[in-house]
Order: sequence, then structure tokens, then C-alpha cells
Amino acid sequence: MVNEVTIQWEEDVVRNGYNFTDGCGVMSQDLALEWGNGSSCLQIRLPGVKGVLSASPKLPQRTVILRPSMKKLNVCVPNQGGELVPALSLSRFPLAVIGFSKPSSSGALNAQVLVLLLERGIPEHVLVSKDRQYRNAVKFSTIDIRAAFDLLWLLGHGGLFAKLHEALMRRSSRDIKKCWNQLKSVQQSELSKWTKSPLANAGVDKLEPLRRVFLPLKESRRLYGISDTAGVLDQHSCFVQVSDKSKKRTITGRVLVVRNPCYHEGDVLLLNAVEHESLNHLNDVIVFSVQGDRPHADMSRWVSVLKKKG
Repeated sequence: MVNEVTIQWEEDVVRNGYNFTDGCGVMSQDLALEWGNGSSCLQIRLPGVKGVLSASPKLPQRTVILRPSMKKLNVCVPNQGGELVPALSLSRFPLAVIGFSKPSSSGALNAQVLVLLLERGIPEHVLVSKDRQYRNAVKFSTIDIRAAFDLLWLLGHGGLFAKLHEALMRRSSRDIKKCWNQLKSVQQSELSKWTKSPLANAGVDKLEPLRRVFLPLKESRRLYGISDTAGVLDQHSCFVQVSDKSKKRTITGRVLVVRNPCYHEGDVLLLNAVEHESLNHLNDVIVFSVQGDRPHADMSRWVSVLKKKG
């Protein structure tokens, strides 16, 4: 249950028949700490309301801003006098946190995205080179330390990544051996997806994927998408700040934004990631502009962001 929270309602940013803030509300920084351990974005459910809340240091403490697009139905409950009143007008009401932004491992391309990228003109050799990087990380992870770290990062084994790094820094042969055994299990699990024949009957270099529908990419992230409520981003810009090994890193330059799930060419966007001081409090999310003729944010609340070189 939530106690003593001020609920404010603000109109959505609507233009040309499109809602640029669809499902996006705002919460004060103290509530982000209380409800989501300091996460910049929470996916929430309130009585009759659902959507995401992004953290803002400018709001007074214990304040939430909701929008009409977040309201799905009217929920009334009896007050102490027995009169039916809106549930959110009470001093206490239930809150469910469905998900929250957090440091993530790399994203990945599935079969649908690979096909759409080829249709959009991405050269086949680019995807082949990414596939080769992934396969090399799997094949050489137990004999090359860089490949080992690449594999753990690509597959989202952040805990083992940190343990191996710490063991190497302390030069603890016991812990290194323990991590290496776990790494072998990760490698074998991944290799088992590549062939139907017993692994013992084939050398690692001879194994080839039978069906590749999941291609992890090192320079990518899976992020929640939120709207730029401050209105500081240009039409084709976005803001992305990610956590790397407990450090913040702002992505700049061209990024490929892919909707999840992704079924249509319009689900793949090329945007310009920029730095902006007023958004530096937002981590591990992608902030979409509310400028222009059509919003990027209405595509999805959960996206993969791929850093594009060149």
C-alpha cells in the first residue's frame, strides 16, 4: 500500500492525432528510491491506472503526475463515511511495480529483426561479421580471457562476469578455477544449441548453428522507453545513458532503435543520440522526443537500442 502521496493530473502532449506521452507519467526522486530502489523508470499498476513513471528531481517529494492516457477505468471505493470516492483520492491505495529500469546486458537480434534489417538495406556482410564475433566468443571463451568476458556480457551473466573479474584481480587460483568451471557450463549450454550431434563427436571449430534465431550484440541494450517530459530533445533525437560496471555512460551518435516485438519495417528507427544536462538523472532508459509530426515513443515501452558505428 502507498501512503500520503500527492496525485496530480496533467494533459497528454497530443499533436496531429498522435499522443506523444502515451502511458508516461512522472514521479518524484524520493518515490523512485522508495518504490524502485532508485530506478529511473517504473512500470506500474494503480487502481484503474497503468503505464510507466519516470523519475524527476524537480517534483516536490512524494508527488506523482499521471496523464489521461494512463487511466483505463474509474475505480471507486468507500471512504470512512461509506461514500464511494475515487481510489486515488484516498491517503492509502495499492501499488504494483511490474518492472523497472536497471543495468542490462546486451540486446539481441532475432529472426524477425534480421529479416527487417536486410529489407531496410543493411549489408549482409555486416550481420555476418556480428555473427562471427558472437561465435568466436563462444568458441574461444575457455582459452581467451577477452572472449570469456565477451561471452558472459553477451549472454547476460553479469554475476559471473563480476566474480571472474574479481578473482583475476585478486589472483585467487581457487576462485578462478571455480569461475572457469561455471564458464565451461555456459559455453557447453550455448554450443548445445548449435548442433544435434553429441558435442563429444565434433570439435568446437567444426560446430555450426543449425538455426540461428538469436544473435546477441555487444554494443546494444534492452531498455524501457519514456517520453521527454522536459521537452528538450529535437524531433529526431533521443537520450540514452547506460550503466557500465557501476559507471554511467552517455551514448552519442546514431543508434538503431528496434521495437520488441518487431514485425514491420516501421518498427526499426535510426535516431541521433545526444547529451543533455537536464536529462542526466535518467539512467538505463531511452528518452524519446515529443517534438515533430509523429512520436517515436508510441512505438513501444520496451526496446532494444543498437549503437551504430560510422
